[in-house]
Amino acid sequence: MRISDATTFGIGQRYYRHFYSKQQPWNSDSTRLILSIDPNNVYFLDGKTFAYLRKVTTVPDLQWSNSDPDVMYGTLYSANAFVKYTPSTGAMEILQTFSGFTNLYLGMSEGNLSNDDRYAPLIGVYATGFTVIIFDTVNNVEVSRKDFPGLSIANLDWVSMSQSGQYVVVNMRDNTTRVSYYDVYDRQMNYLRRLNAYAGGHADLGYDSTGNEVIVYGQYVDGEGIVLMSTRLADNTVQQQLPGISEPAGLYMTSYYHISCRNINRPGYCYVSNFAPTSAFNAYMIHEIFALKLDGSGNVEMFSQDFAAPLPLADLSYYRMSMAVPNRDGSLALFSSDWGDPSSTAIIYDYVAGVELN
Repeated sequence: MRISDATTFGIGQRYYRHFYSKQQPWNSDSTRLILSIDPNNVYFLDGKTFAYLRKVTTVPDLQWSNSDPDVMYGTLYSANAFVKYTPSTGAMEILQTFSGFTNLYLGMSEGNLSNDDRYAPLIGVYATGFTVIIFDTVNNVEVSRKDFPGLSIANLDWVSMSQSGQYVVVNMRDNTTRVSYYDVYDRQMNYLRRLNAYAGGHADLGYDSTGNEVIVYGQYVDGEGIVLMSTRLADNTVQQQLPGISEPAGLYMTSYYHISCRNINRPGYCYVSNFAPTSAFNAYMIHEIFALKLDGSGNVEMFSQDFAAPLPLADLSYYRMSMAVPNRDGSLALFSSDWGDPSSTAIIYDYVAGVELN
């Protein structure tokens, strides 16, 4: 089902789509859904019928609460404020203001709160570095912070709580060597370990099928292509989740993929979308939306193709990528598509595929 529309939402935009694969568009009881890549054009829909509700402008970078269907969390960047937003009324409550920073971010747009909403990963930026702050939304207090002096915010990709709230994962990169890595901390921002995981691609934090907290990511292996892997946050145990070679022999994945573990009410799975603007045109899973069981079996559940235009494309806009994200129980997958239009004026809409569970 296509769930966005230029005439209904307001003509003049090119992208009528969700933000990213790692940000949950549905609220906690799936009654509302948010689509936006632009804070000046934020669209609220009914989360079950997908009927258009309203457009909101000039709101901060927000993400839904996992427990309250009428609460969103975010930051007012230059005001250095962590805020709670109530969509039904438009009320904005400042939970805490932090001094000494030029900007404040929540997870750098890819990080998430813990599943119980209690712990939020904030990043304060100053002239010669940045600081990671863990904030307790229940007691409205700062839990811990760690300073990263001498590093530019350009060295940081994202910071996220693990789903349990036990761990903090910091995705850093060395812009000189172009090497990226994941460092794991506890809630007190005590360093625990550097993960045995390729950190140069898209990844998300979730649970495997036996209840271990993991990071799921893609890794290029010579002779195999992109292999989907997971690494346990607690002990660095690595497990292959999807091979790089399909049967009959051929590439399984493409080099442009997105991974989502936002199905927090269906642990043990991740959701994957595949796009290939420059390579691996004959990969088995090219332009597919699927769920992958995180038990090492390689079992997948196919949701849909993304119906993207074949190459060549007039432009390679990042927002042509489907960036699939599941709803909370994993029964539906939301994805973007140009629906076969290769032109530079292709309007990108959002679509939902799956089976709604009662």
